[in-house]
Amino acid sequence: MKRFLLRSILFLVVLVVCTAIFSFCINHRIKDHYLKAYTLKLNRLRTTESPRLILVGGSNVAFGIDSQMLADSLKMNPVNFGLHAGLSLRYVMRDVIRYSRSNDLIILMPEYEFFYNKGGGECPTLSLLLYYNHMHDWMDMSFYEWVNALHGFLWIPGNYLRGFIRRNMPLHTYTYSCSGFNSYGDEATHRDYPSEKCPTNEENDVSNEILPVNDKEEAWFIESYNKLIERKATVYIFPPAMVEAGLADGNRMGKIKGCEAFFKRHGLSYASPIEQSIFPDSAYFDTPYHLNYAGVQMNTQRLIREIRRIRGR
Repeated sequence: MKRFLLRSILFLVVLVVCTAIFSFCINHRIKDHYLKAYTLKLNRLRTTESPRLILVGGSNVAFGIDSQMLADSLKMNPVNFGLHAGLSLRYVMRDVIRYSRSNDLIILMPEYEFFYNKGGGECPTLSLLLYYNHMHDWMDMSFYEWVNALHGFLWIPGNYLRGFIRRNMPLHTYTYSCSGFNSYGDEATHRDYPSEKCPTNEENDVSNEILPVNDKEEAWFIESYNKLIERKATVYIFPPAMVEAGLADGNRMGKIKGCEAFFKRHGLSYASPIEQSIFPDSAYFDTPYHLNYAGVQMNTQRLIREIRRIRGR
């Protein structure tokens, strides 16, 4: 039995080392990976002068904001800290809390799906982020973040080999690159590209039944929100930008209602009605959460209008 355990441990160690080396060789070739932008965004979060407008969320923030419009209209210095919903809101919020300052205006626009998992992000996004950003913040990661990160490190070589066998060798699954971000942190290159055809989702079974959010994510989010308030930041929660087709995606309406109920339980609410965050399908770029440039302008104008209204009140 002892010999079996020793051999099993040795096998796992060799497997992890070989996987790590293989993953390094695969990803070392990619010089402009989309997730490398996290380091640039983090540097902007650290160094941007006050007064700051920090926008937090997943790719709906990265692809849906024109920060120059915000800067010109609100006379603040924007930091677009949106990148990818697969990173987990926990990972992103730790840095937002760590580098927040008094008098920051923080706009939270998390995708609804953030509240329906165990806070660990997704495989392999989190593992790729750790690789490309030199294991940033690995000491503070939760158990479920580590589970998904380790799963991702095992997934990368397998995905590469599957592509090799099919003579189709995708090195990564992301359409955009780190160089696609401007100095504010907006993904700006997609604004010059034609939109893809918006799917109709006619075959999906749409459910409007309220889906309760994950209990642990609810408690964690409220704790994080309170930490920002304690640091004397002003925090507004806005619905994420989405095109109408996204509402017909399975149980998303149930998740929207579940998020509204979650905020209401804690005396919170979205800073603007959900309806104002839903844009026509003509604003679709390549996912329901990604807007083309016409949609980016509409979404940014919405934020400017609502921020002015709230601050004036």
